[in-house]
Amino acid sequence: MTDKTPRESTEQQGSTLVVTERTKVKRYPDRGVYERKQINDILDESLTCVFAFCPVDKFGFRKDKNEVPSPVCIPQSCVRFGDYLLTHGKTSSMLMKHLANGFPVTVTATLLDGIVMAKSGFHHSMNYRSVVIFGVAEEVVDEKEKLDLLNHIVNDLTYQGRADECRPITKAEIVSTTVTKIKIEEASAKVRNGPAGDDKADLSYPAWAGVLPIRMVAEIPEPAAHNTAKTPVGIKSIPRFTRKAKTSAFSRRNEVLVAIGVAATSLVLLSLIKR
Repeated sequence: MTDKTPRESTEQQGSTLVVTERTKVKRYPDRGVYERKQINDILDESLTCVFAFCPVDKFGFRKDKNEVPSPVCIPQSCVRFGDYLLTHGKTSSMLMKHLANGFPVTVTATLLDGIVMAKSGFHHSMNYRSVVIFGVAEEVVDEKEKLDLLNHIVNDLTYQGRADECRPITKAEIVSTTVTKIKIEEASAKVRNGPAGDDKADLSYPAWAGVLPIRMVAEIPEPAAHNTAKTPVGIKSIPRFTRKAKTSAFSRRNEVLVAIGVAATSLVLLSLIKR
């Protein structure tokens, strides 16, 4: 099934989420973001997120007997559908059991945009965009909805139409997979974007200061050994792949220039040695 509405929201994109004691950004509050659109944009760009929880049994009692609970953090794919964050996994997994039973969970997603280098080590930082979601999950039990969401996950992580190109999901696969959704309701984002914040006394210190931009890009697709199909056109529409293609061309040009420079330097050194 082709996913025709992968990220439409039932809420107004320009709406602002209600700030709670848990979502209020206290450290550098000016970096706090509560607008739904910005939060959605960060989630949509993220490929992974982390689910944090304290394991409990089916009755809600802690599994560990330690005085202080032992939290568990599990990375998952990050896929949004409207006002919900989706996740899926093996029905028998600890995380999926926890989510399916409706126990509390905290989800985080982070995009690293740059390493900020200051004149002093103390003021080094990072440019980033992050989201934190608090809530409980709802298990998707309707078989048709479950199938639609599994196809949406495939399309969202690759490109629209990929699910239609694949062998259809089987009944056994649907039964062995748990799909849950968390309402993006109690959530906030935190964003830093800017140069180093050096102290005035350090401005003349002879150390380099600036930002090293960081971004995640896709490489050129690598066909499997058993692959017999042509590279799908859709894969080239993925923004990360498009950026990488440009970056790769730029990098190859730089590599050629460096090689020429090394060769020229070697020739100069050889001529000096012969003298």
